[in-house]
Amino acid sequence: MTWRAGGPFASHSCGGADAHRVSFEPCVGGAVTEHTRSGVTHPWGRLTAWDPPAHFAMAWHPAQDAALATHLSVRFSAADGGCVIDLRHDGWGVRGADAASIRDNYHQGWARLLGRFAAAAATGAP
Repeated sequence: MTWRAGGPFASHSCGGADAHRVSFEPCVGGAVTEHTRSGVTHPWGRLTAWDPPAHFAMAWHPAQDAALATHLSVRFSAADGGCVIDLRHDGWGVRGADAASIRDNYHQGWARLLGRFAAAAATGAP
């Protein structure tokens, strides 16, 4: 995936303004990695399920130690000329005393991020 400036990376990336794309090694156990224009990479996690185009799941720990990974599952299904995305993010117990505040922050962030994807899809922008 590659996005232009102002896309989802504007507020949701490890590399900030230098973020350029995310790669998926397309298999269970495959790495999900953010790449910057300057060549720096940031691990996002490892795939725990890979069933394109319907579903993927992963241990999610962007720029964090893998021991702090939560679980992210994303399912896609066709609906009336569009797509329904079912995103589930759980496993917050590994984040200890901060779990509730981190979960709430992600809940808000996923809503904003998916809104940006929907807007980009509606205009045909990458």
